[in-house]
Amino acid sequence: MYLRDIFSFIVLSGLITVSAAADAKFSINTSTIRVIDAGTISANQKVFKLQGIIAPSAKQKCKIRALPWLCGAAARSFLVDIFEENNVKCQNTRESYVKCFLNKVDISLLLVKAGWAISHSTKTDFVRAEKEARENNLGIWSKK
Repeated sequence: MYLRDIFSFIVLSGLITVSAAADAKFSINTSTIRVIDAGTISANQKVFKLQGIIAPSAKQKCKIRALPWLCGAAARSFLVDIFEENNVKCQNTRESYVKCFLNKVDISLLLVKAGWAISHSTKTDFVRAEKEARENNLGIWSKK
């Protein structure tokens, strides 16, 4: 038997599975979600990044007039408050990334609009939301 035939037999008999299953989309039970920081959650013993954003780590500091403040903790707190709502739904988009929605509104976009994350998306609404948050000194862009 050739090596390829042995591998095909093992896969077809179900002794091992191919990694295509890792790309399968699945919903996440939001009651099991733990917020790690403003851009990262854990659920089902896995860690996921919110797609489309870059957010401060939980212990990250920002500066206002040379004085440090815990912007990462504030950003995390904002996301925790969102996940305490009952209408949050999350679905993985690719391995280690998720899209979460509160009443059908993208939570990543909410974070950018509130100034707690930077857009890592080329979508116009994300770019516009970051520009408005900067102009209005919201979240990490605060000057007060």
